[in-house]
Amino acid sequence: MLSLRECRAMSHDNPVREIVSLFGGLTKMASALGHRSHSTIYGWVRAGKIPDWRDGELREAQRRLGIEIPTEIYMAAFLRPIEGSEAA
Repeated sequence: MLSLRECRAMSHDNPVREIVSLFGGLTKMASALGHRSHSTIYGWVRAGKIPDWRDGELREAQRRLGIEIPTEIYMAAFLRPIEGSEAA
């Protein structure tokens, strides 16, 4: 589990964290995507990347809820892991 300091540090330059914030947090994003738990979303934040095959469900939730995600943030969330993350 990450410390509060690590979580705050991750929020800078982490496009997934920015997307989660636009949805209102881990739990709200998980609910919007139809997940029972926020753990999947938390894994994306830690990795700094959303799996490509989740694109459709994210776009559907975004459209349904009227959430606008800047294109550069959206693309960055799918293109690369964050340096120093477990997935890098």
